[in-house]
Amino acid sequence: TSYQYVFFFNDTATTEIYTEQIVGSVRCVQETGLNVQREPSARGVLICGTGIGMSMSANKFKGIRCGLCDDDYTAYNARKQNDCNVVALGGWVVGQGVAFQIVDTFLNTEAVSYTHLT
Repeated sequence: TSYQYVFFFNDTATTEIYTEQIVGSVRCVQETGLNVQREPSARGVLICGTGIGMSMSANKFKGIRCGLCDDDYTAYNARKQNDCNVVALGGWVVGQGVAFQIVDTFLNTEAVSYTHLT
C-alpha cells in the first residue's frame, strides 16, 4: 500500500501529522494548504512518490509557495530566495537521510530575498 505523508510545523513547535492512503493525497494537500494559509509563519512538508503531484496541487492554494526539493541545496534556495512555505519531497526519489537533511534545511533557513515573487 502506498501512503502520503504530511507534516505541519507552526510557531509553537506543535507537529500535526496526517497519513493517508494514496487515494487521500488531495485531502493531505488541502489540510496543509489550509493550515499554512491560517498561520503565515507555519511551514508544511508533503511527501509522496515523486513529490510532483503534491507540489502542483499545493501551489493552487492562494498564498502557498511549494517547492519540489531533492537535496538540501534546493531546499535552502526554496526558502532563502523564494520564501517557500511548503516543501514537497519524493519518497521514491530521495533516501531517508537526504529527506531529513532537506526538511532540516527547509525549516531552519530564513527567507531574505524575494527575487522570484513578482
